[in-house]
Amino acid sequence: MITVTPDDVADVFRPLSDAERTVADGLISQAIAQLKPRVPGFDTVTDTDPDKAELAKIAVVNAVKRVLTNPNMMKQISGTAGPFAESGTFADVVASGMIEFSTSDLVGLVPTGTRLPGSVRVKSGYSLPRRHW
Repeated sequence: MITVTPDDVADVFRPLSDAERTVADGLISQAIAQLKPRVPGFDTVTDTDPDKAELAKIAVVNAVKRVLTNPNMMKQISGTAGPFAESGTFADVVASGMIEFSTSDLVGLVPTGTRLPGSVRVKSGYSLPRRHW
């Protein structure tokens, strides 16, 4: 079992307010719960391999930091005072204000060749003509 605290998030982000610490604590629990099914044998692997435990901790911290960085789930937002215009663009999933792990977060945790949920493998239907000599 890995241990991640709001202090770990603050170490790579910025000092957290009391309210942010409370939110971060809840997000850490969610992130660990979402990471476990993605890593085969999560508890055993993180208990026996300190390097994988550190990678798991980094993945959780990164996911929580992304949410704290973008709580409004916007990629871009703008507004004017008059005539009261406002606009916003929702971010992609990894920067959406939701717990999500990027592919780079999972490197070293998910075995090579494992397809990640949402990934697609495409084979081209085109091939060069064979020469019959």
